[in-house]
Amino acid sequence: EIKNTSNYNSAEMKYNESSIITWNFLTQPSLYLNAERIGCPVQQVWCQHIPIIHLAQYILSAVLIGMGYPVCNVMTYTLYSKLLGPKPQGVYMGWLTATGSGARTLGPVFVSQVYTHYGPRWTFGPICGIVMAAIILMGLIYNRLLGFSIHYQRLQ
Repeated sequence: EIKNTSNYNSAEMKYNESSIITWNFLTQPSLYLNAERIGCPVQQVWCQHIPIIHLAQYILSAVLIGMGYPVCNVMTYTLYSKLLGPKPQGVYMGWLTATGSGARTLGPVFVSQVYTHYGPRWTFGPICGIVMAAIILMGLIYNRLLGFSIHYQRLQ
């Protein structure tokens, strides 16, 4: 018997033992085995009205994140070191690295809880809001960001 625990008709099957299922795409499975569908759980009510992500969207987002994260990480460390100047940077770089590591450790825990209970819109919407707030804040204080050498010359 096959249990339908998803609201999508998919050919994905979870096997309870070492079973083989043949699937006839015009009808139902052609073997009476103890398997159940996997996919969006029934407990996640948001899954009934949120459309699925298409493969092209997924691949594009993976490429953008895969290329964007390293570039932003390098630029952040470079900007931070230029603002600190020639004084010892070990402690400051340590704090920057520690906060980044903490975010990469705790972020997925919180994001997965929000995603499970509220869905992708409530997960990624606030993240987009935080990014937009950071961009706006950066635009507002951009003129105040001076490298140490420029700031030092102005003081003399």
